[in-house]
Amino acid sequence: MVEILENMESISFDKYVEKLKRDYPVYGDFLRYFTIQIGDLPKNMGVSLLKVGIFYEELNRIKRNMLDAYIKYAFLKAGYVPKELWKMAEEEGEDIKESTMMFINDLLSGEDLLSGEIDENKGNYEDYVNLRNLEESLHISIISFEPYIINEEVIIGWWSDYRTNYIVDEFSKYDNLYIVIDPLLYHLAGDYIEEVKKRIKEEWPKSEGKILHVDKIIEIILDPSQRKDLEKDWKKMRDKAVTNLKKKYPFLL
Repeated sequence: MVEILENMESISFDKYVEKLKRDYPVYGDFLRYFTIQIGDLPKNMGVSLLKVGIFYEELNRIKRNMLDAYIKYAFLKAGYVPKELWKMAEEEGEDIKESTMMFINDLLSGEDLLSGEIDENKGNYEDYVNLRNLEESLHISIISFEPYIINEEVIIGWWSDYRTNYIVDEFSKYDNLYIVIDPLLYHLAGDYIEEVKKRIKEEWPKSEGKILHVDKIIEIILDPSQRKDLEKDWKKMRDKAVTNLKKKYPFLL
């Protein structure tokens, strides 16, 4: 714990709340819902801690799923699908593109789904197979942001020599490994992340260009025309998810 505290980055709680009111890649203005005050909730929710907790958990699940869904949709446009979903579709005789879209839509509805694996050091990770060449795959790790609050301070990042060595070891295993950083986390701790990337590069030079803001991985896998279509489609998908959420919680503006 001492090493963590000495190598952590934090922000005041009030400043963090203000940051959530901004628009971000992937999320749009969705994160502003996390700034709702208890007193602004309907009486049938605001008086019940349990109901407030359920509402928060649903918001947080959708937020977490949004990044996963966005990346899956972008890779689908590029001709890549999660390897595990591809295996299941093959076994069931289903169309893999349709199966992937169903999975993406379920993510955006807030379902508690996971197609890859989670590791505390490298986040949610899974292999994506190239539908044009099934022998080719990419190993994608998503580092999402989950706030950890201590004494009115929000911890937005920490790193240790152990974690550096762990990531270096992962790069030594996978030539095709990309680590994708949550755009909110990159906004909150961009300089800190760049320092971490330098430390990892010193240990493993081949990691250069492999630890990326989500926008950068999209630039790698899609051409400009495809990226434009992606953002147009994604806005519609995100807006639909928010509309459905508002039907459930009409007080959301």
